[in-house]
Amino acid sequence: YSGDPKALSYYTTEGDMPSVLDFAFQYRTKDVFAYDKGTDNLADLFSHDKLYQDHNSDASLLMNFVSNHDVGRLAYTLDQSLPEASEVEKIKRFNLSNALMFFARGVPVIYYGDEQGFTGDGGDRGAREDMMPSTTPSYNDNNLYGTNKTTADDNFDQSHPIYQTFSKYASLYHAHPALRQGKQEVVYAQDKPGVFALSRSLNAAEQYFVVFNSSTQAAEFSLNVKGNSSEVIFGEQNAVLANGKLTGQLAPLSFAIYRMAL
Repeated sequence: YSGDPKALSYYTTEGDMPSVLDFAFQYRTKDVFAYDKGTDNLADLFSHDKLYQDHNSDASLLMNFVSNHDVGRLAYTLDQSLPEASEVEKIKRFNLSNALMFFARGVPVIYYGDEQGFTGDGGDRGAREDMMPSTTPSYNDNNLYGTNKTTADDNFDQSHPIYQTFSKYASLYHAHPALRQGKQEVVYAQDKPGVFALSRSLNAAEQYFVVFNSSTQAAEFSLNVKGNSSEVIFGEQNAVLANGKLTGQLAPLSFAIYRMAL
């Protein structure tokens, strides 16, 4: 239980465990998407991935998460860090955080109930709501994201908007092997909210670029690429490939995935 990659990697190298929960990922993701810190915090996180490399494991096996039974739910953090923000904005930030969890190196781990908009009451014991109708008053007075239900209701709703969003992410994750197993490289970050971009590649024929905008303002990006054609597989089609650059614009709190033919 540590946000320090040096401490975490000790268990996968000296301890010879194949993987650990990546608490460092959770902390830095929260910093960027809930507390509006620069996206260079994510670049710094991934710069330590080499610490996990040994004869039988590496950072690609780490378990990414944004909520769990120890740290509580990301939705609770968003409620605390952005008390004046609309629920729509908080859901966008929540979905963006989970997109990074899916499409960055590592294995995505969804904490049950996140896909139903559960917010919890912070910490460990405050984030263990029932998905079947609950009789616990401290849970049942919580506002759930994306629904009028409370935890006093049955919450196995596959039509919930967050469930539907996660389903789209999962479909992409399974349809494109490079987004699961591809080598990752950070290609852009900045010292304020805005653009963060990484590439994933599994072979010499194609390369994927996952581009995030953590800002509440539209953001432009221009990435150096080697491809000769591009395809949007998720997000806005607002990008142009010309003269070795992929240039485009992202709406506030959004992301896009581009596949480049090399």
